[in-house]
Order: sequence, then structure tokens, then C-alpha cells
Amino acid sequence: MKRKLWLWFIGGFLVMFASLALFKPVNYIPPSEDRIIKMKLWEFYRIEVPKSWHRELRPLNSMTTALPRLVFSHLVASTIGGVTVLTVAWSVQRLTNRTSPSTA
Repeated sequence: MKRKLWLWFIGGFLVMFASLALFKPVNYIPPSEDRIIKMKLWEFYRIEVPKSWHRELRPLNSMTTALPRLVFSHLVASTIGGVTVLTVAWSVQRLTNRTSPSTA
């Protein structure tokens, strides 16, 4: 059973990653405009990730330089979600093994 604990981490990580991508609002400032657009994180990634591959072809703006920090914080939050689910699964497994009668 201990070998399957990593699946709990992966599950928690993916749920947290998808939840943040789908529901976390991000303020976006288009390069040629003076307004702020509120959008979901996945929409921000859809706009900014392709631009980051062609960074040398255009001047940097504040949104492009914010992309690495945003990706890092998204991954850290998802890792915390995975570790939380892993901790709960490990605790339940440990309590279950401690209270079940041994079959030795």
C-alpha cells in the first residue's frame, strides 16, 4: 500500500493545478492598451506562453516578465495541494494499519 501513496500526491497536485488554472483570476494588461483585463489563469497562459517563445522578436513588457513568477507560484501551490492530499492519505493508512487486527 505504501507504494501507492505517490498516486495520492499526483492526484492532489493535478486537482489543485487544474482548479487554479480554471478558477484563479489574473489581471492582464495588454501591451498596447491602458486598461486591465481580468481573466482566468488558463487564458493568461494561452496568451503569454506563446509570446514567451518569441521573446527576442519583441520588447519585454511587465506581463512577460511576470510569467515565470506566476508559473512558479502555480507549481508551488499545486505541490502544496499534492503534499496535503499525500499527508491525509498517509495518516489514514497509518491509522487504519494501527487499528486493524494483525493477521500474523
